[in-house]
Amino acid sequence: MHFKAFGPAVVGSVEARSAADETGIRSGDRILAIDRRPLRDVIDCHVLLADGDVHSLKVERGTRSEERRVGK
Repeated sequence: MHFKAFGPAVVGSVEARSAADETGIRSGDRILAIDRRPLRDVIDCHVLLADGDVHSLKVERGTRSEERRVGK
């Protein structure tokens, strides 16, 4: 996953056949929380996902939000 540089954690692009792609995360999705920890900005997202482990993401697409598991 690649994120827009500043502001909220909005997914800019998703690599084909990546863990994010296989989980159904799409460009434009907003990542609201990781492992139930609300995000302040995209930097939080990078820090919390840096370990490469499996994480639960609260993802918002349009007016809907849902939990998705992403990682190894």
